[in-house]
This record gives sequence, C-alpha cells and structure tokens, in this order.
Amino acid sequence: MAQKKIASTAQVRIVVILIIAAALLVFVFQNRELVETKFLVLDTTMPRALVILLTAAAGFVAGVLVGRFSGRKNRA
Repeated sequence: MAQKKIASTAQVRIVVILIIAAALLVFVFQNRELVETKFLVLDTTMPRALVILLTAAAGFVAGVLVGRFSGRKNRA
C-alpha cells in the first residue's frame, strides 16, 4: 500500500497566499474605473479598487489601534 502524503503547513500557506493573490488581481482588474473621491477638503480621482483598499486598510488600522489602546488586558 502506498502511503498518502499530507501537505505540509508551508505548502498550505503557499496555496492560500496564491488564492488570495489571484482574488485580489481579479478584484483590481474589475474595479479599474476612475471615481471622484471627496474627503474633508480633498478632492481626487482614483481607481475604485484603490478607494476600497485604502478604506479597508484604514479600518484595519483603526481596529488594531482601538484593540491596543482599549485598556483591556490580554488574558492569555
């Protein structure tokens, strides 16, 4: 009987990274239209994908900062 090889953790990570990268490329190519963006006193035109990615990054940073400075102690 031949033994089945189980994928290593590194191989699984590579596959997951490739899937995420492919999905990101599809997202960017489908959202290349220029949109006018207004924020406070700034007016700019940029691709829709960039607006969405910048908004997601800002939300991520805000979440990290709130979690870090919320005063809760990590009970690990």
